[in-house]
Amino acid sequence: MIKHQIFILCLCAAVLTIGCNRGFERCSVEGKVTWQGKPLDGAYVGLRPASGPGTGAETNAEGVFLINQPNGPMPGHCEFYVVKTQKVPVKDSSGRTADEERSMIPDKFSQKPKTIELKSGKNQIDLNLDQWDE
Repeated sequence: MIKHQIFILCLCAAVLTIGCNRGFERCSVEGKVTWQGKPLDGAYVGLRPASGPGTGAETNAEGVFLINQPNGPMPGHCEFYVVKTQKVPVKDSSGRTADEERSMIPDKFSQKPKTIELKSGKNQIDLNLDQWDE
């Protein structure tokens, strides 16, 4: 009887594991972010897919970002946004200095995301912020 119950539990666990992985296909996304004709270093490229969890990556010195398939979004419509902040020392009314995060690019790149269709597998998405509104 115990062997039968263990078998049933293992079978249920296997079915749940297989079933839970269906519909969660991920894709990889890589690209380059440019602004004012130059690569944008240290920016965060965020992705909000129509379904599934969001993800993102930071750009390197060449403006390149990479999101590998295991951490990538699900294929389909996906909103892309870009944020670049920098800590700036600011004095408060008592004269103490504290770091404050300030946006280094216009807020429209994070507040007006671009919707792009992602396909299964590998996606090359280059974001030219100078053409963001087009």
